[in-house]
Parts: sequence; structure tokens; C-alpha cells
Amino acid sequence: SALTKTVHLIPEGCPQNVRNAVAKYRNSKDPALQQRCLEFQALIERVPFMKQVMPLDASCEDIEVDEKLPFLDNIVAHSIQSGGMMYMNSLERA
Repeated sequence: SALTKTVHLIPEGCPQNVRNAVAKYRNSKDPALQQRCLEFQALIERVPFMKQVMPLDASCEDIEVDEKLPFLDNIVAHSIQSGGMMYMNSLERA
């Protein structure tokens, strides 16, 4: 994960030792590690795309969070109409 996030910052491209490490773990028995390696390999084959989806410093981007999650209103209303229960916070459940 850290390699994927930083390798596009290297002007010379992906170093061979990084490629070797990714190739080594590509066939890991750990599916999460295997997935990361395959994603990494797909990205380093498409450097312009990688630079687009992995911005220089995304940690500085402002993210707006709407805690009310209004996009879920219709789903919740449908669930309640179908017999589902209203959400109860931890104080209401006690």
C-alpha cells in the first residue's frame, strides 16, 4: 500500500527492487496482499493513469462530510415501510 502511494513520486519510475518485491508477493496465500500486488502492477503499467489517481498529496484535500447521510433517506424509508426498525443509538438501546 505504501509502495503504491509513493512510487509514482520517483522521477525515474518504479525501481527494479520494488518490482521484484511486488512480483514475489503477487502469488501470496494472503488474498489481501495478492490483491494489492496485482493492483500495483496494473498501475505501474499505466503511469499517467497512476499519477492521476494517486495525487501528489491527497492528505491536503478538503473533504466535506455530511453526517446526516441524506443519500440513504430513501433506502431507510423503504426499509421502515417494509417492517424494518428505526435506528436506535447506544443510549436508546440500553
